[in-house]
Amino acid sequence: MLGVFARTLLAFCARTARALGIQDGQTGTVTVIQRFGSGLQLNVHFRTVVLDGVFGAARPGPLTFHPAPPPSGADVAHVLATVCTRVGRLRARRQVGPEDDSAPADPPTDPDLSALEAGEVGHRLSAFGYRTELR
Repeated sequence: MLGVFARTLLAFCARTARALGIQDGQTGTVTVIQRFGSGLQLNVHFRTVVLDGVFGAARPGPLTFHPAPPPSGADVAHVLATVCTRVGRLRARRQVGPEDDSAPADPPTDPDLSALEAGEVGHRLSAFGYRTELR
């Protein structure tokens, strides 16, 4: 699942860069797999940091960082829907069923994803270690 998630994020970043005229931009992610929650209960989840832009090579010259605009609610909804669809296909290929049948079968369709934006997407960690709000 992590591979599906990371490839989807990297593809989104590459499309965004191409839309900004950066054809050969490269980005990256770093993920930590956290196995426990704060009460030491089993709670396997990913903590992922994604560069908010791409590096491109000026020919000849050093790499240049090109910041990307913050993702819109629609962008986040599209990435989420893509990840959900691809993970569903992966589970079907591997014949792995859901552990909890009460979970929704379809990804959320709310383009604003206001709860997610308020909790996670509404902030980003800057290179200097403080949080700034995306607008």
